[in-house]
Amino acid sequence: MREVQLLRSAEDRRRYEIDGVGWLRSASWLSGRGESGAADAASAEWAFEPRGWAGGRAEALDLRSGMPIGGYRRTATFSHRGEVTWAGRLHTLRTTSSWRQRFELDRDGVAVVALQVRGYGRAPVTLSVAPDVEPGLVLFTCWLCRLFVTQDSAAT
Repeated sequence: MREVQLLRSAEDRRRYEIDGVGWLRSASWLSGRGESGAADAASAEWAFEPRGWAGGRAEALDLRSGMPIGGYRRTATFSHRGEVTWAGRLHTLRTTSSWRQRFELDRDGVAVVALQVRGYGRAPVTLSVAPDVEPGLVLFTCWLCRLFVTQDSAAT
């Protein structure tokens, strides 16, 4: 797994980039929606939207076709444990620390993305990414975990 960081863009305060993976941009501070794209300019772009009033679901849409490509569904009552689907494959998202904001995305019991979220700032997320993970899945997971941290901060 390689270590990368979500870094704020110099041109746009709401845009963040992950070297070799792609970019992530907040649509607005209050809505929680986001947009992203792969590092390759000719690659796909996605829109991420929270669904439901309790924050237990989210959806990823392919911007070119408008069709859903991924989603998240919470499976635990008082945690962010849930199922993430991307391009038809099922993954498990779980927290790995009670004290810090650490998350792990597993595929078939093997960690493919590990994240430590610090909230806001120049580098709000540090990631460890397996080599065979799709950029859209990495960006969707990063957006989800940042959304969880923002929602938790607002709730306290």
